[in-house]
Order: sequence, then structure tokens, then C-alpha cells
Amino acid sequence: MGVFGQSAAAAVPPSKVLELSQAMKDSLT
Repeated sequence: MGVFGQSAAAAVPPSKVLELSQAMKDSLT
């Protein structure tokens, strides 16, 4: 990820982060 990942995470609200992490879990299973 690096710098891009950090800046992207900083720009995204926590609720969206939870939503994205949930979506990733769903796609993995």
C-alpha cells in the first residue's frame, strides 16, 4: 500500500472502512 494507502485511508471515514473490510471478508469466503 505505502503512501497511497495511507492517504486513501485518511480520506475515508471510519464507517466506510468498516463497510469495505466487511465487503473484503465477504469476497474472501
